[in-house]
Amino acid sequence: APWAAVAASFCGCASLRAGVEAYLSEGRGPFADARFGAPEEDSLYAASLAWVVGDGRPQDRLAYREPAHRAFDEALALGCLSPREASSLAVQAGAFPPSTRGWPVVLERTPTALNDVVEYGEYYRLVAGAPGDRADGDAWSRWEGHLVRVKTLRQGASSSGATLVCVHGFGASADQWRRLAADLPDGVERVVAAELLGFGLSAKPGLSYTQHLWEAALRDTLEKEVEGPWVLCGNSIGGGLCAGVAANAPERVAGLVLCNTAGALLDAEQAAEPGALDVAAATRARALAKAYEGPPQFLLDAFGEAVIAGLRPKIPELLEKYYGTRPSNADAALKAAISRDARDPGAANVIGSGAKLPPQRSLNEALNAYDGPVLVPQGALDAVTGPERATERGETLGTLRPGVTAKLFQSGHCPHDETPELVAGAIGEWWPAAAERAAALEMRAPVAP
Repeated sequence: APWAAVAASFCGCASLRAGVEAYLSEGRGPFADARFGAPEEDSLYAASLAWVVGDGRPQDRLAYREPAHRAFDEALALGCLSPREASSLAVQAGAFPPSTRGWPVVLERTPTALNDVVEYGEYYRLVAGAPGDRADGDAWSRWEGHLVRVKTLRQGASSSGATLVCVHGFGASADQWRRLAADLPDGVERVVAAELLGFGLSAKPGLSYTQHLWEAALRDTLEKEVEGPWVLCGNSIGGGLCAGVAANAPERVAGLVLCNTAGALLDAEQAAEPGALDVAAATRARALAKAYEGPPQFLLDAFGEAVIAGLRPKIPELLEKYYGTRPSNADAALKAAISRDARDPGAANVIGSGAKLPPQRSLNEALNAYDGPVLVPQGALDAVTGPERATERGETLGTLRPGVTAKLFQSGHCPHDETPELVAGAIGEWWPAAAERAAALEMRAPVAP
């Protein structure tokens, strides 16, 4: 993990208090610049943040609360300093009270950012323990000190040796996979939905989110919590991230299901260009041609706030548009969940981080690196891309390489939830291919806590 040594240096009662006092006395900017230079660890996750920091000052490139999050979150989660004491230190140093905190963040300052970090941790701890319909099947894991949700949708001793792991799209949550799980054939015995950091009920820390951060968080969580091998099933951005995890760890992935996946698709001419299929290697080698030139962080946060303010009133209308074949499945529970989650502290920063995504590897590259079976249940009426583009993407994915099976359905951007019976049927027909690969992979149980 990037900057792991910084976080580890504060994982003690005395060292954490000393670190908090140093943060408050030095100020956010000098504290960040002294400790959070471009990370050197050998991983795509670290390399993506090295790209974000680049030749600039960490205080300018990192999210406003990121230095405090990365320095102290793991130690706070371990209880090295009580939240009350950490918050008291921030308030004594001049943190703005909660009633005046928030956008525009250009008005905020060092102690307020620290107090936010403490309060975010407590807020999401309470969310994780809250009862309600959305809590059924939930288990909670920590990744770098942050709470992430893993929902069990079907539990059995899988004869195939594989667990179907479902990953939602942008703005959605683990709850969106319940219909699919209910319609899957009996042969798919273990099904979980993994929620991405920054979405749903999971924590939304003020980090610089990149695709490689999400891939690392997803894989690390699965290694700890979910028996493998895994069949990764993703929708939209979740599909692109599942393809990335499969490319990074093909030995752990028995199959890949891409439901209207995000991700670049290159034509033959584009794929033949030098370096077109080596983006991951260039990222890891810190050799990307394009440098990060994003706007100031306060503009990214303001953009995120504006997007949420503009879209929240339109959530019911947009969902019914995206579920055009069966708008009744865009029900009140789905609308309420997405609206609720968008109001969580930290949500605006997740959206603003879209400007920090480094050049992405294409689906062509990912499926070259992952040689297992792939199923593409594609909603051909996708209102996000348009029906013509959706059909074209589904057909193109089906011809990328042997072992990719594409199925076009009369549904929209979320075929797994709009027409779950069709996607479930396609998965059932395709499942023996994933089961065959699972049998050839080394079985490994999750790491004991």
